[in-house]
Order: sequence, then structure tokens, then C-alpha cells
Amino acid sequence: MLPDYVEYISGEQEIFAELLNVVDAANRYNLDIDHILKRFEPQIAAYQEPSSSDTYAQQVLPEEYVRFWLNTV
Repeated sequence: MLPDYVEYISGEQEIFAELLNVVDAANRYNLDIDHILKRFEPQIAAYQEPSSSDTYAQQVLPEEYVRFWLNTV
């Protein structure tokens, strides 16, 4: 099911919340997702500095970014 989900999110513009789901599933079921993280590396790097001035980008994304990296360690 994970490969289908990854293919589905690959067509989306905003994928950070979906990548958090992938990381959570990997941690829960002890899955190797290095290849998935590598595939989305440019999108992950783009979240380091929110470029938008909207509230979601300024308040939610930094928290999700930290949660993402804490879960991938």
C-alpha cells in the first residue's frame, strides 16, 4: 500500500503532511523508506524556509518540519 500512496502524493504540490504519514508508517512498521526520502529530497529541502507569508506556512510548517526530522532519526 505504501508504494501506491507514494505514487499518489508525487503528483501533489503540498506533500509535507503526507511525508509525515510515510515516516510515521515506517516507524510503526519498521520499514526502510530511504529511497522515498531520496525521491522527495528537493521538496523536503524546500520546507526548511517557508517562502509564503500565510499563517499556515509561518506557523504550522516549521513545527511539522521539526516533527518530520525527529521521526526520521
